[in-house]
Amino acid sequence: TIWLKAIINSSYVSARIDHADAPLEAMSQLVNTWEEFDVIDAGSGYIMLRSRADGDYVCAQFNETNGPLKANSGVLQSCTEFRWINEGNGKIALQVATGTSYVSARIDLSNAPLCVQDTNVPDEDLFLWGVVSQTNISS
Repeated sequence: TIWLKAIINSSYVSARIDHADAPLEAMSQLVNTWEEFDVIDAGSGYIMLRSRADGDYVCAQFNETNGPLKANSGVLQSCTEFRWINEGNGKIALQVATGTSYVSARIDLSNAPLCVQDTNVPDEDLFLWGVVSQTNISS
């Protein structure tokens, strides 16, 4: 089980289950259950993230404006697969499996939602990560 922290605003990524259909948001200053994710090996170099808050997989919603990431998928599908790219020094980039786009925290939008937008990954779109617990990391 891990946490993710957006470099652009130094906030932890949160799956807010108190707001229906809310995207993941880089807005928390603490790590609690909403900020915890299991990393699951999807094979072929891809991973999936499962929210500890609701047990759902994180899915890139390409059919919605800005392509938000939401923890709302109960099944594994192409929108739930990401490439975990190690950028060194504890930094990673997340690239969607269905294209060349990367995940970024949109600080220009309210609550800094995570969205799929960039085809390159500037340093400010990277994330820090850390282990919360090793007992729930799936492979």
